Amino acid sequence: MLIRPLAILAVALLPAGAEAASCSLSGWSTDTDPAGLNVRAEPSAKARIVGVLPAESFEGAEEGDPPLATEVDIVGSENGWLLIERAAVPDYEGSSRTVFEGRGWVSGRFITFSVEDPRVRSAPSRSAGVIAEANGGEGEWINVRRVLSCTGEWAEVEAEVGITGGGRKVRGFVRNTCGNQLTTCGTGSD
Repeated sequence: MLIRPLAILAVALLPAGAEAASCSLSGWSTDTDPAGLNVRAEPSAKARIVGVLPAESFEGAEEGDPPLATEVDIVGSENGWLLIERAAVPDYEGSSRTVFEGRGWVSGRFITFSVEDPRVRSAPSRSAGVIAEANGGEGEWINVRRVLSCTGEWAEVEAEVGITGGGRKVRGFVRNTCGNQLTTCGTGSD
């Protein structure tokens, strides 16, 4: 009968967010609210706010440059929420200003990234069926609208595939993501 109390103790010692899927991705905020994007202690809109990611910035920009959003390091997901470890505001000179350190949760509705592998798959595996494919050479792209979850190098997304603003809506898994708003990451496809 000692096994039951030890099992309860082991569960009690798990860190917060232990059920979260683990991944290693980066992306940027799409939240345009001037008050910024709330970072929460738990994956819930009712959880305590532990930080705020600033809205778009023009730091280091020249006339005509678009604003830059806060970039985040994503390390996990749970129920449509993304666990981040760090957030920084980049500038056009190649440096960045850290605006959040530690761990916190943001809604996947407000995070995006570019996708360098043109295939959207039915499951997080290179052998899974392709449900949509973009031909970047002909002006077609994968435009991520929402990040639903992540595992390893894969992200489950809702996206448009095709010409921006006129693509076909899909839900599936992508890899070779890039969290840099200014250039590609060079991860390509296989």
